[in-house]
Amino acid sequence: AERRGGGATGKPSESAEQATLRRAELMFRPSLARTLKPATLFLLAAGAALPMIATILRRAALIARVARRTVGLPEVVAYLVMAVVVGWAICVAHRDLRDFMSMRPQIVSTAVL
Repeated sequence: AERRGGGATGKPSESAEQATLRRAELMFRPSLARTLKPATLFLLAAGAALPMIATILRRAALIARVARRTVGLPEVVAYLVMAVVVGWAICVAHRDLRDFMSMRPQIVSTAVL
């Protein structure tokens, strides 16, 4: 049931339901100023990950020094062994991690933001 009487324009005026839907669309549509470009999102993620990466590298350097002192293993070899172990762990955990993160997206958003 469309109401007529758009005043001087001669266009039919919208019903209350249409007006409510139009307002809801305007309220929940993200503004262009608030949407993030992919580059911005990548920089936010990289910035959030940098402290964690720095800590991991410091711990890896400590482990490499301990391995050199105790076993006599060169630091370069210790770094390579750690890289292989981390790569292997990522490959093994990749399937389960993807499923886990899709079930609990709040973990990813908490880590990034």
